[in-house]
Amino acid sequence: MSGPPWPRQLGGTLLLVLHGLLVVLGERLLVGYLTGSDRRPYDHWYHRPGLGISGAITLARDELNADDGLLGSRGHGLDLIVSETFGEEVTSIRETAALWTRNVSAFIGPQETCVHEAKLAAAFNLPMVSHYCTNYETSDKKEYPTFARTRPPDTQISKSVAAVCREFNWTHVSFVSQPGHVAEAILRALSAAGVRVAARASWDDAYHHGYSENPFLDIVRETHRDTRIYIVLGGHDDHIGLLTAMESLHLFDNGEYWVVGVDAEEYTLEHAAGYLRGLLRDGPVRLSEPLWWPAGQPPVAEPACGFRGERCIRHTGEIAGGVAGSLVLLLLIAGLVVYRNWRYEQELDSLLWKVDFRDIKMAESGAGNGAANGGANGAANGHIGNGQAERHKERASDATDGHQEPPPQPPLRTSQVSLSSNPDADFRYSCIYTTVGVYRGRVLAVKKLGKTSIDITRAIKKELKLMKDLRHDNLNAFIGACVDPPNVCIVTEYCTRGSLKDILENEDVKLDNMFIASLVGDILRGMIFLHDSPLRFHGNLKSSNCLVDSRWVVKVADFGLHELKRGVDDGDGASLLQQLQLHHLHRTNNNHDQDAVPCKCDGLLYRAPELLRAALAAMRGSQKGDVYAFAIVLYEIQGRHGPYGDCALAVDEVLRRVLHPEPGQPPYRPPLDSLENSFDFVRECLQECWAEDPEQRPDLKAVRARLRPLRKGMKPNIFDNMIAMMEKYANNLEVLVDERTDQLQQEKRKTEALLYEMLPRCVADQLKRGQKVQAESFDSVTIYFSDIVGFTAMSAQSTPLQVVDFLNDLYTCFDSTIGHFDVYKIETIGDAYMVVSGLPVRNGDSHAAEVASMSLQLLEAVKTFRIRHRPGDALQLRIGIHSGPVCAGVVGLKMPRYCLFGDTVNTASRMESNGMPLRIHCSPECAALLQRIGGYELAERGLVRIKGKGDVRTYWLLGESEERRLARQILKGSPGRVFVGGGGSPGEGGDAGCLNVVVDPAHLSASCPAIDHLQLPSPRPSPMPSPEGAPYPSTDTHTDVFQVRNPFRTRVWNCCIFDTQSSPGLTVFLGWYSKIPSTAQKKSIMKPFS
Repeated sequence: MSGPPWPRQLGGTLLLVLHGLLVVLGERLLVGYLTGSDRRPYDHWYHRPGLGISGAITLARDELNADDGLLGSRGHGLDLIVSETFGEEVTSIRETAALWTRNVSAFIGPQETCVHEAKLAAAFNLPMVSHYCTNYETSDKKEYPTFARTRPPDTQISKSVAAVCREFNWTHVSFVSQPGHVAEAILRALSAAGVRVAARASWDDAYHHGYSENPFLDIVRETHRDTRIYIVLGGHDDHIGLLTAMESLHLFDNGEYWVVGVDAEEYTLEHAAGYLRGLLRDGPVRLSEPLWWPAGQPPVAEPACGFRGERCIRHTGEIAGGVAGSLVLLLLIAGLVVYRNWRYEQELDSLLWKVDFRDIKMAESGAGNGAANGGANGAANGHIGNGQAERHKERASDATDGHQEPPPQPPLRTSQVSLSSNPDADFRYSCIYTTVGVYRGRVLAVKKLGKTSIDITRAIKKELKLMKDLRHDNLNAFIGACVDPPNVCIVTEYCTRGSLKDILENEDVKLDNMFIASLVGDILRGMIFLHDSPLRFHGNLKSSNCLVDSRWVVKVADFGLHELKRGVDDGDGASLLQQLQLHHLHRTNNNHDQDAVPCKCDGLLYRAPELLRAALAAMRGSQKGDVYAFAIVLYEIQGRHGPYGDCALAVDEVLRRVLHPEPGQPPYRPPLDSLENSFDFVRECLQECWAEDPEQRPDLKAVRARLRPLRKGMKPNIFDNMIAMMEKYANNLEVLVDERTDQLQQEKRKTEALLYEMLPRCVADQLKRGQKVQAESFDSVTIYFSDIVGFTAMSAQSTPLQVVDFLNDLYTCFDSTIGHFDVYKIETIGDAYMVVSGLPVRNGDSHAAEVASMSLQLLEAVKTFRIRHRPGDALQLRIGIHSGPVCAGVVGLKMPRYCLFGDTVNTASRMESNGMPLRIHCSPECAALLQRIGGYELAERGLVRIKGKGDVRTYWLLGESEERRLARQILKGSPGRVFVGGGGSPGEGGDAGCLNVVVDPAHLSASCPAIDHLQLPSPRPSPMPSPEGAPYPSTDTHTDVFQVRNPFRTRVWNCCIFDTQSSPGLTVFLGWYSKIPSTAQKKSIMKPFS
């Protein structure tokens, strides 16, 4: 293709547009050309950018049509429709839509604006190629799928800026620009390229170099300390202004700063022509010079030491500072050590652990606060009375691990109460003997040491302070000590459930796996804490020293305070061991048995062999000795037969065998045969823990790991499991309570429904609120009385059950009928039925109409009623109605009744008694109301002698007008409004000049009979808005939304509201149509009503 550049370029654009459009051979294609080549007469500033290319596009069209290799080979042709936009967006949008109406196949253009035009092209699914618009929004192909352009958007320059920063690794820059979409595009591109913009600055007014104040000077002053690379987006003068500001601050002297200028001037063809003009020159090629960097290399985005040298560590003053800091630190450490020692001495001297014995209120015998502790908490060392006097007598003298108490006197102020009498404890099987007291409102255990004097040395003070500081959930808390002779005692926390020994000896307490796992876990946790504490060991672990609190948590007790208890715990144990040693030597020398050494120290059975053999100074204990003692306790828990099971040997003999094993025989230990039901890993752990060599025994942490399978599936302690069970029970209880509450509500609703059946709702509500129901007078009501003719004779010929069934069937029929009317049933007495309308809620004069219509309905129902036990008999009803004033109120407190009083009641009863079968006897007062209401057929009966009234002219109610009854029900549904629907009958097109009155379903009562249309004569009244404020929908067609059908599915209502109060003289005519089109004839009945 030859020719000028523009026609060639435009020809390529046209080919691009037509590439996907040519389908049918020989088709002429229309392309719409949107150009801004002209200006309005009043617009002298529009530069008409399309003027230079409009001529070229026609030439490109002609060349395409003439080229046989492009369009002519297939018989296609191209036609252009040119639309002038005058550079106005509104005109451009309008012309785009106009071109679409002319069935163009594509668009070329528009020029200045293209966002909305491209959206239209996307909506039309037509391609649009713009040669001038650079708007960046149209680059989104999801929003503008049919738009293309031959000129890039101005935001494309952001890619070049990001590429320059990536090339020179400038990851920290400052960006100077005025707000705009190009600036935002550059910032997004920098962020995507991993370039952090440390500062962003802008200037307010346009800057003209040499003519206005340089705004960039303040920007550079604020940002040059935290940046080295500037990116400036602006015009030529803006670039000069920034460079001038940086030069004035001498920032270019060392080559650390660099400016990347982005020209914000719009692209024009003149720019391209300037660059391409050199292609027309014929001469030698001159290569461009390489870029020269002031510092010899590109500047870095951030100095190696940071902008303020924070990254380079200088060691000039660090050494001096370190030395000074070290000296200060040493001085602080020395001061802390001195202060700690001083504080420690102060705490030792403060005697925080000291308890004044006078502050302890000792519990009297038999009046203690429930269960008390054994072991370390009690003066009797945890011996309990469990109903076996022999065992109590055997252990009563074993006081404080071997110290013999005088047996005749009981312990001082000993509590001897069953745990069942303690509300805080649930252990009701035994009595516990210990000394308890109340100290500062807390119940505590008091262990008297029996010392007459004591010297408080520094070692004792340290022990007491250490005991005061030890706190753990599984250690029995040390409260304090009393060191005033002769009341030297130790005060500890009081555990309400006694000791582990007490629980194990009581056969009524059942221990399951969960219980055992919790007990063993608590002991291990307490002992491990002791081993890790400064105490290092317990030294006297046994089941009587494992106390159980009210939450079934085991607390290890009787540890520490060795100096304070010196001479108390050691005497009997040392004496026994000396006797055993002498006894063993004597047996060895004489080779025959001697009498057993009497022994009452059961606590020595838990001592490790090496501790039994050691000298008195070393008998306090060790960690390995605690492991041995734990094994004996674990055996006692598993077997529940004492520390050595069912062994019949005496304590001294057991101790002798443990101290001096038989040669060639294994060390004497509790028999494992009795633990056949225990786990294998438990028996293996026992054997390891009571090994003869202390070094072969594992530590307690390893023991806990070996016994971890005991706690598989268990919670941390037994109390947590108890809480879980209680929570489950509580949840079930909540569900049960909810169910009972629902049942209560249902029964309440049933009771209320029954109450509302017995009394009027307003009266029943007052009675429920406990209010007194005041009697109320009503000026005008209508009372109905009816009686069954021949009921007495029928009752005589029927059984009582048949009479009850007959009346129940009849009154059920009556009750279902009166439910469709605004009436209230007063009572039924035998065959008498009494109904009233107009109370307790007044309804104007409608009460006469309600009772009259109800009476007619009941009369019709009686005619079809059949007696079950006498199907051949016809039921005859005698009805009387009367209108007048009454007084109504509630009579009585038990089974209250809503009663009517007044002469009107008597007159209504006389109307019934003087009536005739299957007739409705109407008083003159009621007849007058019915005649005023209209629509009822009355016949004069004549003068009738009424008791107490004389001769009265009465009437027979024969029937009622269905049309008037329907009209009353319509007006009753929405007082003062008539519901009108436009259009005709379902079978006709409607009557000219008439509207069809229809009924809103929301205002229809259950008793509303079927109607089709009510008509209003023209002129049509103006429709009112609906109650919600929105107009009712058109009813020209019978829509399902507003259709309401009667039970026989014969007639339909539609809805619209008109206000009749504004037209008091409005007359409404009633008529209806058949729904069958073939019989769509208007009925002859057309009676007016107001």
